[in-house]
Amino acid sequence: MDISKIFSESFNDILSNPKVLLPYLILGILVTIIAVVIIAYAILSSGGLSFIHSLSNQSVNSTYNVSGTFASTLFSSLKNTFVYLISFIIVISLISFIISIFVYGTIIALVEQIKTKTKVSVINAFKKSSSKYISLLVAGIIISIIGLVSVGIPLLLGITSFVNIGGGFGIIIGLILIIIAVFIGILLSISFFLINPLIIIEGTAPIQAIKKSYKICYNRKAEIFILFIIIGILEFVSYLIMTLVSIIPILGAILAFLIGIFVSTWFIMVPVYFYYNLKNKNNKTPGTTVTPIKTTSANTTRRRQITRTKNSKTS
Repeated sequence: MDISKIFSESFNDILSNPKVLLPYLILGILVTIIAVVIIAYAILSSGGLSFIHSLSNQSVNSTYNVSGTFASTLFSSLKNTFVYLISFIIVISLISFIISIFVYGTIIALVEQIKTKTKVSVINAFKKSSSKYISLLVAGIIISIIGLVSVGIPLLLGITSFVNIGGGFGIIIGLILIIIAVFIGILLSISFFLINPLIIIEGTAPIQAIKKSYKICYNRKAEIFILFIIIGILEFVSYLIMTLVSIIPILGAILAFLIGIFVSTWFIMVPVYFYYNLKNKNNKTPGTTVTPIKTTSANTTRRRQITRTKNSKTS
């Protein structure tokens, strides 16, 4: 499989069809707005700024009272703010998970339109993603549970070994368990690589998509692992670029945001192009016409052989 073609073709299709960037752009804007609103609410409602008001109400000469009030109020404010931040992380994670399912499905549907040479329409892609939303959600929940159990248990045991057992033996056991957790995580990521394309493009049910993705991807572990390595390198490079660009006031933040949108969309498209690459190999690419094999000459040859056999028997 030509891995470089997967990245170059998907990259070029983004440039020629910038509509593909819209779903992730909308996701980024929505999550940013929601995050700002929740953070502002958490700070104001938790009393995160109350110690400033307390200080302003104190006499300048009562230094001891000011410092005492500051310490107690600040501790109480930080405690409340911490609780709100934990809640904030949970809420944002859930919201991002729910919205991202629409985004992933829409981007995959847009790629399908590009590959089948139909009109690129974000609305039609969103409609198709919406029709498959439950399947995508169920598949996402299932693989999340599988990952949480299979990766979380050895990871938790490894951390526990560091803390409870201690010493050289505890460190060794902990490292082994953590390595096992990482290995299982990579293996699961490879096995579930094609779940979303199978659901959106082929209309496969969640359980069947998980099984089919495992069956297809398990025999192509090396190729997909190379894709992961390349994606990791590109993510690192893009992060460096965004960090450097963000130094520019205002404009830098906007550019970094847009670069992040481009890169995230690109990496969502990679599994879809991998899927189509496999379909091309099997001459089953959706939207293409497979030229039927001509069998006339073969049948003619077979009839001649039969005729020759009969003639030899007759003679």
